[in-house]
Amino acid sequence: MTATAAEAGVLTAGQREVLARALADALKYRTPDFACPDCDAHPALLCDAHAADLDLADEYVALARELGIEMPG
Repeated sequence: MTATAAEAGVLTAGQREVLARALADALKYRTPDFACPDCDAHPALLCDAHAADLDLADEYVALARELGIEMPG
């Protein structure tokens, strides 16, 4: 029985391309491009929700690096 690419931990070029686009979309979504009123009021100028979004963005970039996927920016 032959293992699938997912079972073998290998991504095809097409899968890598789709995953790269998905991670780029997720990264763009989770990177705030504005400060909200809660950010303005916070001593660090970053509210908890936007801080959590940036933490997720960091995880997306780390996953891309682990998989050898180049991310924009």
